[in-house]
Amino acid sequence: MRLESLELIGFKSFAQKTEFNFHKGLTEIVGPNGSGKSNIIEAIRWVLGEKSAKSLRGEKMSDIIFSGSDGHHSLNRAIVKLTFDNSDRYIDIDYTELSISREIFKNGENNYYINGKLCRLKDINNLFMDSGIGQGSFSIISQGNVENIFNSKPEDRRYIVETLAGIYKYKNKKQETNAKLNENKNNLIRINDIILELKKQVESLQEQSKHASNYLELKKRLSLLDKKFLFAKHNEILANVKKSDLAISQLNLKIENLKQTINSTKSNIDNNQSALNVKASERYALQKQLLSLSKQKEIILGQNNLSQQEIKFSKEQIKKFNVTLTKNKKEKEQITKNIEIHSNDISNLNKLINKNNLQDMQQQLHSLDDEISILQQKRENLKNDYFKITNQITDSKNEYKYLTKDYQKTEQIISEKRKNLADMLAKHDKLSHLLSHDKDNLEKCESKVKVFNREITALNQLNSEIDSKINTTKDNWYNSIKVFQSKKSNLENLQANASHLKNIAKHLIKNNDLNGIIGIVADFINVDTKYVRAINNSLNNKMRNIIVENANSAKAAIDFLTKKKLGRTTFLPKDELKKHRVDSQTMSKIADVPGFVGMAADLVSMPKSLNLVKQYLLGNILIVNNVDSATKIGRIISYRYKIVTINGEIINTGGSITGGRVKHENNSLLDLKYKINNGEKEVSAAENKMLNYESSITNLNKDLKNNEKSIISHRELSNKISKKIITTKASIKNTNDLMQNLNRDVDATKLSIKRLNNDLKSKLRLSNNSKMHFYEDKLNSKDSAIKELNQKLSSITSKRKELYDSISNSKSDELIYREKIINHKEQQTQLIAQLKNIEQNILEVTSDRDELSKKISLSSNYNDEKLKKVVQEIELVNTNINECINDLNMLNHNLSDENAKLAKLNDLLFNNNINLNKLELNHNNLNNQLSKSKHILSVKYNLKLPIDDAEQIDLKLLELKIKNIKAELNQLGPVNIHSIQEYKNVLERFKFLKEQSNDLKVSRNQLKSTMSKIDKEVVIRFKNNFDELNESFSNVFREMFGGGKAKLLLTEPDNMLSTGIDIMVQPPGKKYRNINLLSGGEKSLAAIALLFAVLRVKAVPFCILDEAESFLDSSNVNCFAQYICKLKDKTQFIVITHRKETMMYADTLNGITMQKSGISKLVSVDFNSIANKKEK
Repeated sequence: MRLESLELIGFKSFAQKTEFNFHKGLTEIVGPNGSGKSNIIEAIRWVLGEKSAKSLRGEKMSDIIFSGSDGHHSLNRAIVKLTFDNSDRYIDIDYTELSISREIFKNGENNYYINGKLCRLKDINNLFMDSGIGQGSFSIISQGNVENIFNSKPEDRRYIVETLAGIYKYKNKKQETNAKLNENKNNLIRINDIILELKKQVESLQEQSKHASNYLELKKRLSLLDKKFLFAKHNEILANVKKSDLAISQLNLKIENLKQTINSTKSNIDNNQSALNVKASERYALQKQLLSLSKQKEIILGQNNLSQQEIKFSKEQIKKFNVTLTKNKKEKEQITKNIEIHSNDISNLNKLINKNNLQDMQQQLHSLDDEISILQQKRENLKNDYFKITNQITDSKNEYKYLTKDYQKTEQIISEKRKNLADMLAKHDKLSHLLSHDKDNLEKCESKVKVFNREITALNQLNSEIDSKINTTKDNWYNSIKVFQSKKSNLENLQANASHLKNIAKHLIKNNDLNGIIGIVADFINVDTKYVRAINNSLNNKMRNIIVENANSAKAAIDFLTKKKLGRTTFLPKDELKKHRVDSQTMSKIADVPGFVGMAADLVSMPKSLNLVKQYLLGNILIVNNVDSATKIGRIISYRYKIVTINGEIINTGGSITGGRVKHENNSLLDLKYKINNGEKEVSAAENKMLNYESSITNLNKDLKNNEKSIISHRELSNKISKKIITTKASIKNTNDLMQNLNRDVDATKLSIKRLNNDLKSKLRLSNNSKMHFYEDKLNSKDSAIKELNQKLSSITSKRKELYDSISNSKSDELIYREKIINHKEQQTQLIAQLKNIEQNILEVTSDRDELSKKISLSSNYNDEKLKKVVQEIELVNTNINECINDLNMLNHNLSDENAKLAKLNDLLFNNNINLNKLELNHNNLNNQLSKSKHILSVKYNLKLPIDDAEQIDLKLLELKIKNIKAELNQLGPVNIHSIQEYKNVLERFKFLKEQSNDLKVSRNQLKSTMSKIDKEVVIRFKNNFDELNESFSNVFREMFGGGKAKLLLTEPDNMLSTGIDIMVQPPGKKYRNINLLSGGEKSLAAIALLFAVLRVKAVPFCILDEAESFLDSSNVNCFAQYICKLKDKTQFIVITHRKETMMYADTLNGITMQKSGISKLVSVDFNSIANKKEK
């Protein structure tokens, strides 16, 4: 394979179309700095799949497009095309000429082409993988990359051998296998989770299905008894309805008579009340006058009392001040005495501290510590020697034991080999008889094998098609499981929320003692989805209100909630609620207003029996399109009714507006109801989809298993026949070889036994005698030395302990003295502060006493004449008030008599009304019961009334039977009717998933086996190619350096999958050293030697070098160029250079110039063609 040409359009400085034609041999590219030489290498790297813009000296990939210059506009795209001569089929593709193109646009979009056909980057990478061409290979060495081989870490140098060994395809395969393994693991975890969940369901549903069948049997019996019971109950209710009608008519007549008597009594009360009001107003005026006079009197008396009290209090305060002054003076004298005592104590304690000789004792302690540490170090040294000697003794003992064991093993080996020899001779006789028979069967077996192999290939093709179908179906199935689980969890969350909101209603419905509980409002409301928010906000918490049959049912439910303390809620007796509605005049005003949608009650559907509840909740609420329409309608109706928009904004009665949203709105019961319905549909759809995939997978697996069984049977037969052929051919040869080998082995074994016996005896003698005695004597001497040191240490440590105790006692005494000094000082400072406070207090008390004495002298009496006048006026007003009170008492007496009479009449009327309400309520209940009875008998049991044999039924006996069956049903607890069918479905699904889990485990083991095979292949290839490269590098290094040594070392020889590579070199006349210690020129030449060594081991079609010899001197440049000339027959070289020495060896010279600023141009010279012309 050979690189023929490179075509550039708009790539970096090559604005115009430029084509480089490359010939065999050495092609060199020259030109001044900045002319665009390196752009050629970057173009080749880019077209072969380079993805890093930084490695192409750009920030983003679109920077490689020609950006314009003086006199030439920028371009919108760049194209690079490489053409290869592939006539030797170096690349495994059916083309003699191969072209690779890459195109990029300003927006960063890339297109790739192979022979003009659009392809992917992956296709190009796969085409050149492990071919020595492309990314990471040694076909392109950019500027500075030669030294990077040496400067990189040992682990990073692995790629040299990996590229050489063609390991990248195995790496890619391993990555793909690892990805499949991870996917397999995730799928297995998901399936196992589902299996675990289904296992619980199977166990639960098995029990539930038994309960369900029992429950259905009891339900059937209960239905028959219930029908009979309803027959008799219907006639009983009918009789009670007639009695109730008679009682209501009699009570209505009595109530009318009472109302007439009450009206006459009310007129008498009104007359008495008017006279009473006149007298009350007179009394009020007199009392007002009396109040003002009383206030004046109190003010005068209060002023006199206040002045007397102030004088008395001031005198008492002066006495207290005098007592305080004498007490403060005595305290002052006592505090001064205490201060003197504390100062004396402090001076005595300081003297005691100075007498203590603590420093001398501490110096003695330090000297003892030094002596102890020296002795301890000596003892440690002796101990170490002691342990070394003991180890030597144990080693000699172990050596003796090992030799004896080795002797026994050798004897066993001899006996085993003798037995094997006898067996082999017997086998040889049998095989010679079988040989003639096997030759006859050989031809028949080979023909059968060919037939089986043809059938197996056909079945394998069919299996691969089924496998692909199973994989796609499984992917869809796994996705459907994820969807199903997410939908199911969402549904369960919604159901849990709804269950939480219906908590009180659930408790009430579960209680069998409570009758007439119908359910919560939200359960009976149905509304179009676009009005859900409006109805939600209209009702708000009323959604949780509980609908009951009547007020008695509500009362019983409230008592139950109160006793159990389960919470509070609102009950709606369905036939006793007040009907809310908007008057017809208002409706006519707003009917034609734009934006009016309708009445809330009209937009909601509820059962007919709950029509009154609907009108009560929503009958006076208007629904409109938006807030603007709401405010407009609100003004028209003077904000008398609540208005709600479709988005949920509310115009309240009176004109206040409620609106807005929160980030996370809580779902109302109505929202939850619709979401649960949708969720149930989605879950069932997802489950059906999942089950469909499962059934298709089972069918495909069945087909696959059938095919595999037939393949296995064919292979088994084929393998059996093949084994027979192989064993027959090899048996004769193996037997003869075994006989010869065994004879040789026997002779060799006998000789080795003799030698081993002699060696073992001599070693046993040596190990038992002088060595052991020598070590034991040494051990005893070390032991006695350790004992002496221990005695010395114990005496010194006892002295140190005594000294340390005395130091600690002295320190503790000193600490006590210092603490006492601190306490005395603190008390002294406190006493001084107290003294200052007392002196300040004496000054303040004397000043306060002087001020009070001044106030007492200034006090005077108040004038009493004003008081006498006010008292006379009060007496006159009091007489007038008494007269008025007498008149009022007489009127009140008359009024109370009339009121008492009216109260009695009202009580009687109230009681009669209550009785009437009870009778009407009872009558309504009886009518409801009657209509329910008719409805149940006609709808539930499809029977017509009247029923003749209903009177003959014993109700008590029936009730007892029904009660017993209900008790049995209650004992059963909650029953899932669908559990029987669910149990069958879940069990079938459980078995299917179990099979899938087993299949995944088998697949996992196969993938692990594939990875281990890949690792083994990589290790073999890496080791072989490393050894070849090491030898080649050593030879090339000697040639290029004119002597010296070089070698490659593995950092981890036992771990070929991750070992690094170290490079050790020895230039002529120097020692072995690491490459990092070489000079710059030596390092460059050594790196070039390694590159040439790689090319010698595995020649690549072409190699491009960018200024690789720039750091070399003239002589080494010549060496570099000459070595290229040695390799150019196998490898096409393209070298970018500035060195004249290299240019001298060129077959073709390409010059890059930049005549116009910013645009590169090619000038080419082919020296071979010139030479041929001269020869001609």
